[in-house]
Order: sequence, then C-alpha cells, then structure tokens
Amino acid sequence: EVGIEVMPHICCRDRNIIALKADLLGAYTEGIRNVLIITGDPIPCSERNETKSVFDLNSIRLMELINTMNQEQFAADPMKIAGGLNLNTDRKDIQMMRAEKKAKAGAQIFLTQPVFEEGAIDYLAQLKKREGTKILGGVMPIVSRRNAQFLNNEIPGIRIPKEYVNSFAPDMPKNKARDAGIEIALSIVKKIMNSIDGFYFITPFNRADMIVKILKRTF
Repeated sequence: EVGIEVMPHICCRDRNIIALKADLLGAYTEGIRNVLIITGDPIPCSERNETKSVFDLNSIRLMELINTMNQEQFAADPMKIAGGLNLNTDRKDIQMMRAEKKAKAGAQIFLTQPVFEEGAIDYLAQLKKREGTKILGGVMPIVSRRNAQFLNNEIPGIRIPKEYVNSFAPDMPKNKARDAGIEIALSIVKKIMNSIDGFYFITPFNRADMIVKILKRTF
C-alpha cells in the first residue's frame, strides 16, 4: 500500500513442515521476497495442557528448506533470508556458533534483539568482522519506567541496564518520559552505528512519532 518492502516473521513453533512450505509459497505468490525465520519460544508451562508446540523444523532447518526452494521454485527471483540474533545473553559464543550455522544455511541478514547493554554493543563489532552477512541493529525506545521494568522482567532476551530504568521517575510526565526514551535510543544508535549495516525499530504502543524524531536527529 505504501511501497515499502515487508518482511514477515515466520515462526517454526506453530506449524508443521507442510504448513510452513505452504506459507512460503503463498507469500512468494503475493510478491514477498524477504522473510525473517525464528524458531520461536516454547509454549509456557501454564498453557501446555491446551496447546502443543510443533517444531517440525528449527530456524536453521527452515532456512535450509528456503535455500533449496530458492534454487528450485524461487530460482527466478530468490527470497532473502533473515535470522534472529540474541546478544543479550551471557553465552554469546553459542549465539556466534548459531549465527555461523544460519549463514551457512542461507541467512543473508541478521536482526538483533533490542540492544541496550554495553556487552552486546561490543559484541556487535566482533560479529561484524567475522560474518559476511548484513546486520540490522534492533532499537527499542523506552516510553516509561513501567515499560522498562516490564521489558526487563517479562520479555525473554531483553536486559535493560539500571541506569536506563532510573532515567525515568515513577511520576514522570508522558512527554518528559518520551524525551528520555528518545535520548537513550539516540545514545544506543550512535554507539552501534559503525558496527551494523542498518537499524530496525521496535516501538511499544506503535509510537511512530518517536522513530521519526530519532531518525531526524540521526541522519
């Protein structure tokens, strides 16, 4: 509708291999040429009596399947494969190994989890040197203290330093909190800019206005 390329996220957890292949064929027919492949988090224990995970494939095996389809059904105009990259973990060596496997399976682009910690920022530079793929750094503007605490405590793969959380007073007006979130995001953008090939933004509550302000002050 607006002339921007889209990148659907395809999760291995909820579909068997037949359904995944059908999704890919349908997406290709609709003109989609970019896909982000993720394995998906396990079903929470509280819901396992009613819902079961599928996991016919994991992200690496699905990438291998798409790579094969790129040489067959999609040979005229192959799909670009993107993979996830979690740098907010103490076992970054394991993430590095998985990144290398994903690259061999056909991943051309990596999208990181939202970057906040200095350790993740430093590791991006190392990863960029080792991989021949493109890296898009995830930037998630924080909108309030409550938002920061929720992300820190409830969302796997995201760790927000205390100094960022403490940038927001409990009774902070919304406009002041928005400005504080923009300043934090800008500082992260500047730190990772030379270690990545581009950004993607994840804004809570569809706060597109924050993205616009960050972009105007970055470029």
